[in-house]
Amino acid sequence: MKEPMKNKLPSPQERLELILLGLARRVPVRDLCRQAGVSRELFYRWLRNVRKAGLRALEAKAPGPKAVPPEKAEFLAQKLTKRVEQLEKEARSLRKDRNHWQLLAETAKRIIRRNAWGLVTAPLSKKNAMRSRKPASCTATSGSQPGSTVSRQGVFAWCWGNARSTHWRWLTGRIGAIRRRRPMKVTAEIRERILELDRRYRSTWDAHAIAYVFKLSATTVAKILREFRGPRPKRPKQPHTRRTRFTRRDVMWSSDFTRLGWGWLLLTTIDEHSGYILGWDLVKSEQAMAVLDHAQSILDRMGRAPLVWKYDHGSAFTSDVFQGLLESYEIVPYPIAAHSPWVNGRKERDHQEVHNWLIPLAGREASREELEREIDEEMLVRNFIKPRACLGFRKSAEVYFSKDAELDADEEVRGWVAQGISDEKSALGVPDPDEVYEIKKSGERKHRKAVRLALQKLCLYEEWDTAAKEWPSEAECVNRTGDKDVSF
Repeated sequence: MKEPMKNKLPSPQERLELILLGLARRVPVRDLCRQAGVSRELFYRWLRNVRKAGLRALEAKAPGPKAVPPEKAEFLAQKLTKRVEQLEKEARSLRKDRNHWQLLAETAKRIIRRNAWGLVTAPLSKKNAMRSRKPASCTATSGSQPGSTVSRQGVFAWCWGNARSTHWRWLTGRIGAIRRRRPMKVTAEIRERILELDRRYRSTWDAHAIAYVFKLSATTVAKILREFRGPRPKRPKQPHTRRTRFTRRDVMWSSDFTRLGWGWLLLTTIDEHSGYILGWDLVKSEQAMAVLDHAQSILDRMGRAPLVWKYDHGSAFTSDVFQGLLESYEIVPYPIAAHSPWVNGRKERDHQEVHNWLIPLAGREASREELEREIDEEMLVRNFIKPRACLGFRKSAEVYFSKDAELDADEEVRGWVAQGISDEKSALGVPDPDEVYEIKKSGERKHRKAVRLALQKLCLYEEWDTAAKEWPSEAECVNRTGDKDVSF
């Protein structure tokens, strides 16, 4: 496989000359970019950089002139005068040489225009055909007559030291014309093969892969596909329309870690009904003892325990230490599915708010005391000041501590939940339905479903789908007879 050709970018001096030619507006920028082999976007980027550099140079304060002794100033003036005279002499010599070579070039062009047609189009004899194979013996002068010294156009151009393309450009008067690349003609057969390949592989190939197979440019293939196929088909994404809600506080608590930066992690726990943040701690790593201390402090401070505790599959939450704490308080564990952060959406949105609050601290060092002060202030705003639309624009603390959210008969409800989970597991075919506080990893999915069903029966949990069910207008009555029968 041949490696793609890499265009060498112009040097800085060549870029500056190209920008000056573009500013002169004698030649269109499009033609200049084509001759230099660069895109117009790159040309205008260079132009902006040159302007910025010029502005910076003009805005910079130039240092004041230094005093020069008179003897040194006279010496420098003499030396500068000699250099100027030398440069003027060289310039006159260069102008003379340039005029000389321009005269020779114009003479050669006139000779070619005068004699080339006869020399090129005259028939070749056997003798002249043999002579045309020896370029060194082929000469043409201004005094030659048409047909006297016959040569092909390639040999004739070689005699003058030119390429054949230069010879024809001079002959037709198109000196310095820009050769435009003709686009490759794509036949109808190639179009059909491209579309057949695209249909065969279900539009999984991109334009570059198809272009490599057919030896075309990716732009050409993309135009063909866009014209006949349209945009590439995409897999439809189902909207997230499922909603959940807990009707009482302390039904489910949720804990999770988030990485803040500066070598610290934030451990928080919220109430799923009100979004009230029950506690937060700064820790260095996800350790089981850190989770145990965090959970124990919340339980002691609140004086009550939730019915269910939700967490992810982190080693700190799945450890025997934390699981033993949940069992001692008769709290049902609720591990979410692995690699599914969207299941813990309320916690993830809280993490985003914390990161947004700490944006002013980004890019500099922050001590633990400063981080704790900032997080305490953010939690105060989050719990007691910010109104939440999902709560009817009430504050999280207001909803959590309201009388309507209290969970009546806490101990009785805890026994009902355990019995309901056991019954649902029996219906789902779980081998050990009585294991409510100890669950196996292979049975987590059925355990989560049993917990949700048990809470729904106790009217502590609700879930619904907001997607509107669309039915045909004729389907109001089934098994109907008529022109429009939509019987199931």
